[in-house]
Amino acid sequence: MNKERKVRLRRAVSKICSAIDELKEQSDLIQEVIYEEQDASDSTPENFKTTDRWTDAEALLDEKYRLNDDVTYCVCLLQKSTDNVETAM
Repeated sequence: MNKERKVRLRRAVSKICSAIDELKEQSDLIQEVIYEEQDASDSTPENFKTTDRWTDAEALLDEKYRLNDDVTYCVCLLQKSTDNVETAM
């Protein structure tokens, strides 16, 4: 494998790692907001589920799960890329 290709592969792996870190940060922030919303509620958990804040929290939770799926996918891509680089070397 030539040097230029190795450099491009390393850059690609670096970008994937950065994307994973960003997705994890966003996911953690969403989880934090959900907990804050639940803690801020004066109502019982059953009543909280009928509020607009619960609807917002559910939407955020759905987004968190989507981000977690994205992170898992990126990790798989990273592993595959790493395996390909090791095989090529």
